[in-house]
Amino acid sequence: MSEEDESQFWAEQLARYLRPYQERLDAYVDRRVVGNLMATVGAIVQSRCALTTSELGSAICGPAHAEAGTQRLQYALHHQGWEAEVIEEVLWQEAEQSRQQMQQRGETPLCIWDSSVLEKPESEKLQGLGTVRSSKARRLGRSRKGLYNQPSRLPVSVRGYEWESLLLVGANGIPQVVAMRWWGRQKGVPGQQRQQQHSLLSQVAQRWGRQVRHIFDRGYGHGPWLWLLWRYRLRFEVRWKKGNKLIDAEGHERKAW
Repeated sequence: MSEEDESQFWAEQLARYLRPYQERLDAYVDRRVVGNLMATVGAIVQSRCALTTSELGSAICGPAHAEAGTQRLQYALHHQGWEAEVIEEVLWQEAEQSRQQMQQRGETPLCIWDSSVLEKPESEKLQGLGTVRSSKARRLGRSRKGLYNQPSRLPVSVRGYEWESLLLVGANGIPQVVAMRWWGRQKGVPGQQRQQQHSLLSQVAQRWGRQVRHIFDRGYGHGPWLWLLWRYRLRFEVRWKKGNKLIDAEGHERKAW
């Protein structure tokens, strides 16, 4: 396959993936705005590191008309005719189609939960910024061969976003994004992450119930979360953190195995 053929192939794959979003957005905004949004996604895929509006505008309309491309992008992003909920609903619909296909093949759909952060240490005025613990600072502070750093017990906090996501996978096929939420942690407000997770759990429990099996990492292996899973009667597997114990009906601590 030549480079031109390969480029055409991936362009067709991207258009196919974006078609459900394009059809939904057509009901809310002008087709020209939808076309600019689709072109923006293509520009992001084509040049992953070029994420400023001027660079994306150049990719949309060409270097000679970068300013016009930037104006188109800004108009599309700030258009009053659509909101992020439109994209979120399409994600759920596509995930439901994938779940049904897995069920028809006799597979058990797995709903994988993941939490992470996006660090923006140099940013101050981005909308919705909060504070996150910097894993990068922790990695850089480790002692290595020929380099010793004094261990620090205090975590380093930087500006950034919290991230919660759901992914639907099966034995075969392409993984499907179910939902993604970005939010900023506000200082002095307890339980913010738990509220975000509970909101997602309530939504997926209402839509799918016991038709999927939820997969959790060690960070989800605590009492309040396990109680919610029991309350919604969900099927799940959780990676158990060493040292955590369960409490039986008589109030005695017991190992999980």
